[in-house]
Amino acid sequence: MSDLSSLFHAYNELSDTFLKIKTGRDFLEKTLQSIREGLFVIEVVPSADASTTSLQIRGLNPAAASMLDRDEAALKNTDLRQWIDTDYVFLLNHLHTQIGSEAPLTLEGQLRKKYGAPIPLELSWAPVQSEGQGSPFFVIMGRDIRWKKDFEKELRLKEELLKESQSMSKTGSFRWDLISGKSLWSEEEYNILGVPHRETTPSYDFFRSLVLPEDLEIFDKAISEARHNIRPFHVDFRLKKYTSSEIIWVRCQGRTEYNEAGHAVCIYGTTQDVTELRRVERSLIAAKDEALRSSQAKTEFLARMSHEIRTPMNAIMGMAELLRETKLDKDQLHYVTIFCKAGEVLMSLLNDILDLSKIEAGEVSVENISFDLNKIMIDVEEMMRSRAAEKGLRYSFEIHPSISPYLMGDPNKVRQILVNLVGNSFKFTDTGHIRITAGKNPSKKDSLLISVSDSGVGIPASKQHVIFQKFSQADSSITRRYGGTGLGLAISKSLVELMGGQIWFKSREGRGTTFFFTLPYREQQYQLVTPKSVTVPLPKPSVSILTPTDSLRKIRILIADDTDDNRTLFSHFLKNGPYEIIEAENGLEALDKIKSQQFDMIFMDVQMPEMDGYAATSHIRQWEKAHDKSALPIIALTAHALSEDRQKSLRAGCNDHIAKPFKRDTLLEVISRYSS
Repeated sequence: MSDLSSLFHAYNELSDTFLKIKTGRDFLEKTLQSIREGLFVIEVVPSADASTTSLQIRGLNPAAASMLDRDEAALKNTDLRQWIDTDYVFLLNHLHTQIGSEAPLTLEGQLRKKYGAPIPLELSWAPVQSEGQGSPFFVIMGRDIRWKKDFEKELRLKEELLKESQSMSKTGSFRWDLISGKSLWSEEEYNILGVPHRETTPSYDFFRSLVLPEDLEIFDKAISEARHNIRPFHVDFRLKKYTSSEIIWVRCQGRTEYNEAGHAVCIYGTTQDVTELRRVERSLIAAKDEALRSSQAKTEFLARMSHEIRTPMNAIMGMAELLRETKLDKDQLHYVTIFCKAGEVLMSLLNDILDLSKIEAGEVSVENISFDLNKIMIDVEEMMRSRAAEKGLRYSFEIHPSISPYLMGDPNKVRQILVNLVGNSFKFTDTGHIRITAGKNPSKKDSLLISVSDSGVGIPASKQHVIFQKFSQADSSITRRYGGTGLGLAISKSLVELMGGQIWFKSREGRGTTFFFTLPYREQQYQLVTPKSVTVPLPKPSVSILTPTDSLRKIRILIADDTDDNRTLFSHFLKNGPYEIIEAENGLEALDKIKSQQFDMIFMDVQMPEMDGYAATSHIRQWEKAHDKSALPIIALTAHALSEDRQKSLRAGCNDHIAKPFKRDTLLEVISRYSS
């Protein structure tokens, strides 16, 4: 009975042990079945002659079968080499040399799918302990590492992109550890510095040794400020390449990194080779200087041409004016009238070219003085009255009551724009009207809108885009029919934009044209009488005004001009008046006459041999001051028509400035102003 009891007891223990083993096996199988990575149980089976080894798949989980797109049954008892490529030679050598070792081995391989591209795997090999001397078993875990390969590929592409970008931009990068003193350089940093790779240990001291001695101060200062002032640095300096001794310009910039305690721990930065950029900058500076010299030469050339053209034109137009006052028959009067008109056209062309040249050179300044818009409108109307009467056109202007005519701005430029636009309208209008209106700009606050409309020929739609271009007109036939250079509108556009406004037009062929332009609307704080515009305020010398007690005494005038024709014209303009004309051929002769004779005023040409008018005027003022003499009125009489020429005359001590060619009325008005 006791034997039977012992047998039942042993059976129960064996049954419990078997149940526990079965439970553990079931748990292990379920765990393996749930793993997402592919898992293989491999038996290493040598051939009969032990010449080869087979890696038989004895078990696998569903994830492994899914990765291979095959059933588990079809994969069992097949050689692993059929499905996975890896370094089996290394693997088997490792197995033979590490027998008994439980350390896992990790290799990369590729899984051959039934369909599609191979899948890169990370294979982890681990031995399985077995009883006896049977074939060894291994468990292999295969992890899909496509994401890792894609990431590595992207990382390589970014590294290549950075490398190519640095190479193309000639920009290297560096990191300097301030605690250890070690530095890390990019490949392009080595190239820029001319340092062979792996032959030199990068360091701050080595980099600094390449900086030219004369630039060390600015380099050290930039690094010091970056370390202590917690701000990025940016500095250009020269250094000498390590191998070739070539001197290059580099632009070094970077920032300092600090720890939690606020101490500098490292500097990140870039080094860019800007030698070519420096060369281009020098070329641009040289080109700019050359352009400035060319512009100055152009200005001087125009000034000379102005003088050379205006000097004979003064004699031509002046003599034509004198000739027209003589007794002429009808044909002769007609010829002289044509003569005078041709001269005026030529002078208008010369003035346009000079204006355009000054605008292009940026030498036109904008004034901000008080002026009366109504007076400007009246001035333009008086200038155009004869042309309106000649063509039988109705001319009018209107200032809207919503605006004040007492404004601040540049009256001379406003007048010039209106003269150009109105003159253009007269040129292309044979019948009908020309009208100027001024009022508030409805589309922009604090803006004045002025329009000039006509009933002329209009502008073809196909030609409207060239209207504001220099030397352009709507059609080449216009030049032949109406004349002109095409500069007036270009000058008007430049002047409007210079004053902060805009200009545009509306036109229909055969129906007329309306030009619009805007200007800043600034009312005068007080409605004062508009002062005369002077670009640069200059102190004028006190003038001795002639007040003759003897009405029969003639006014003694000294005319200093090196051209016989101009002196003759001057004398003939005044020959029938109460004037005594004394001539001087140059400034030196004029100075001698001033010292030895009494005069009431002087007309001084500024460009003369031996001593020019500027120097003569300056000497006269000095002599007057030294001898306690009253300052005589001196009027600069010159062929220079640029605004700075007037300022130059005033600075030299002249009281006024008249540009050639001048008319007799202008001359008489000036004489009257300084003698009454």
